[in-house]
Amino acid sequence: MEPERLVLETVRQLADEIGVGRGRPTLSSHLESELGIGSLERVELLARLEKASGRKLAEEGIFQSECVLDLVALFTTPAGQPPGRQGLQLGLAPGPPARADDLISLLLSQAERLGNRPRAFFLEGGRVEQQLAPAGLLERARCLATGLHLRGVGPGDRVAMMLASGPDFYVAFFGILWAAGVPVPLDPPMRPEQVEDYVARQGAILADAGARVLVVMPELARLAEVLRPRARLLEHLVTVAQLEHEAPARERAADSGEGALICYTSGSNGSPKGVLLSHANILANIRAIAGVLELGPQDVVVSWLPLQHDLGLIGKLLTSFYWGLPLVLMAPEHFLARPARWLRAISDFGGTISAAPNFAYEMCLRKLSDREVNQLDLSSWRVAINGAEPVRAQTVEAFNRRFASCGFEPKAVCPAYGLAEASLAVSLARGLKTHQGLVSCGRPLQGVEVKVEQGRVLVKGPSLIRGYGHPPLEGWLDTGDLGFWHEGELYPAGRAKDLIVTAGRNLYPQDVERLLDEVAGLRPGCSAALGLEGQLVVVGEARPGQDLQALRAAIAQALTRGLGVSPDRIELVPPRTVPRTPGGKVRRGETRRRLLDGSLGHQEVWWWQISRVLLSSSGFWLRRGLAHGGRRLRAVRMLTNLGICALPILATLALRPASTPTVLARAGRLFFGLCGLVLKTDGDPPADGPLMVVANHASLLDPLVMLSLWTGPPLCCVIARSVAKNPVIQYFLSHTRHIVVRRGGDGASLAVEAMQQALQEGLCVLVFPEGGVEAAAGVRTFATGAFRAAAAAGAPVLPVALKGTRRALAPGSLALVAGTTITAEYGPLLRPHDSGWEGAVELARQSRQWIATRVGEPLVDRRMARHD
Repeated sequence: MEPERLVLETVRQLADEIGVGRGRPTLSSHLESELGIGSLERVELLARLEKASGRKLAEEGIFQSECVLDLVALFTTPAGQPPGRQGLQLGLAPGPPARADDLISLLLSQAERLGNRPRAFFLEGGRVEQQLAPAGLLERARCLATGLHLRGVGPGDRVAMMLASGPDFYVAFFGILWAAGVPVPLDPPMRPEQVEDYVARQGAILADAGARVLVVMPELARLAEVLRPRARLLEHLVTVAQLEHEAPARERAADSGEGALICYTSGSNGSPKGVLLSHANILANIRAIAGVLELGPQDVVVSWLPLQHDLGLIGKLLTSFYWGLPLVLMAPEHFLARPARWLRAISDFGGTISAAPNFAYEMCLRKLSDREVNQLDLSSWRVAINGAEPVRAQTVEAFNRRFASCGFEPKAVCPAYGLAEASLAVSLARGLKTHQGLVSCGRPLQGVEVKVEQGRVLVKGPSLIRGYGHPPLEGWLDTGDLGFWHEGELYPAGRAKDLIVTAGRNLYPQDVERLLDEVAGLRPGCSAALGLEGQLVVVGEARPGQDLQALRAAIAQALTRGLGVSPDRIELVPPRTVPRTPGGKVRRGETRRRLLDGSLGHQEVWWWQISRVLLSSSGFWLRRGLAHGGRRLRAVRMLTNLGICALPILATLALRPASTPTVLARAGRLFFGLCGLVLKTDGDPPADGPLMVVANHASLLDPLVMLSLWTGPPLCCVIARSVAKNPVIQYFLSHTRHIVVRRGGDGASLAVEAMQQALQEGLCVLVFPEGGVEAAAGVRTFATGAFRAAAAAGAPVLPVALKGTRRALAPGSLALVAGTTITAEYGPLLRPHDSGWEGAVELARQSRQWIATRVGEPLVDRRMARHD
């Protein structure tokens, strides 16, 4: 039998016996979180695999394996070579999935097909520092979704993301979708001197989107706090690590909804506008793009584009993921600092597809030295998309000439026209064509309809948004762009609202700005052409040390020669003061506003901007503090009462160093009584041991409840090492026998041996086999260690159903709910039918089923997240 089939069949049988498996295991199934095969079960798995294959396997390989595919690698890896890939291997892509109705089904399909094969490679300093595979992405996304669910996120809720373009962005994006939420990507701050403007813009986005949760990078948590006064619906600020700490979600949300993404336009002509895209919108556009580009298994995508915007997120991340293509990513700021890094990555990794706005190609022309150019090999680059802003023919032609010696082919150039409202792309050309000084952006993508009425471009198609902001949209969308048809291809001419009418002529601002970029003394890409009351006004950032009068004369001369017009007004401002979007486009609307109110060119130092932001928020924090004052006083009072309640108990124990279990039980009952909690029992434990006592774990109160109510033989408690480190718990444990479990390695096996020995001594061993607590109701999968010890010792198992502890003290809370009744119900004695694996599995199944029935909670077939 082939190793793959042998491993899958053996794992399936073991998972069925444990009772965890959700359907048939696949090569990408995670051994512990999905199949319940922990360290103890792997001993049994090792024995079965060796017996079925007739060969000796590396024991350490079994315990290091994370998914089923890792087990298969044990059969194929040469002796002495550890499992896993050696070095960076991009490999061939499998192509699109047979069916993907939404982005979550796409994730599931790619995790099944690609498993632990990395598809995203993150560069740092030109080297791959991190990798991400679909199977790992799926597991992390499910963990994060549970964290969102525990914070109240449900279908359709908006969750904002202030994350860098890295692995955490992937995880947060798909995790939000798994929880049926709608991701709202935000730009991380890049320029400290614009922090006040940044806070105002992002706060407006949060308020408009109605985001309830903001997922942030740890280093931005303090900055994110100042956004709260501007986003009144915002309830939680959390990091990816905090959300992932929760246990994996058992299944995707039943109602995933239609909304897949709220993408905010760049705001280059005003305030950003929210564009709600559906799963169907995005997938339709991805398929159309793939058809035009003729994507194949050998393609490699290289990108520096921000994942917070449609070209980076849909055009690169999701399109490459849909096809299973490797995506090599670098941070946008790394490209902006050294544009050569982009082309170097294409050269080093054999990139075949990459995209950027026109200004990025211009930066490469200006910033790369001849030596850097001569070191490049761009012969693999077959698709060079130029989009997201008007494409300049002069830039394309100059790029073709400059990089021809590196193997770059002019036919690779792909001018593109698109907009967020169309889920990214509308039309795409192959090669450069010009007419009347404008560049062709080709024919519409499959399924997309485009028409031009009175010079304005209108769009219709399956990738068109459901609404601009929130209302539904029907029929044709007026893009707000000007353009014309020529020989069946679309020639965009720019935004209608940007059109400058002066002296009886229509001028496109990009034509003016192109000439300004060529003026020595002006910073390229940092100029704006505006129309104000029939006048042509140009704004440019002057380089330091310039003769401003001479520079104004040079600007006027350049525009007169190039366009036959002279500017009516020239405004020269210091560097870094012309407003720009995170993607690098000049914000003409904001430039116009600042010009009119006199604030253009004035840039206050960052610390003063932060001070003003904090001062403007002080009223909000004062009102919030007053509103929550009563709650905080109640919490302080509760903690004070707990301290008072604990004094007589600690005094009792201190005076009785050799405290018996009876004294501990009385002290515990005194504690619960003073806290206003009622303890009851249903039934009585046996008078003699040995016994393996197992109970459900719903609250941190559970161990103390059992010690307080137990009237049987002496108890030996099994406790995790991390919990045993607590000094208060250490004090209580010092008065009773206990076993400390160490996670990982041989810790579980040693714990089983210790439990078996205690049973053989006639003791009663108390175990919470779920291994942890969480807020959501349900009885999680039981670890088999306690039941293996009971089966080996021939000791019966006593299941105990604890009811009311989750209500009395919910996980993550410090507030005891007075008046709650807590009940411990003792079940029937369950005796092992044999001393081996089958007997242990049957004991675990029967115990779990009885407890779930008595507490009235569902069986949840997954393991708790374990942390030591």
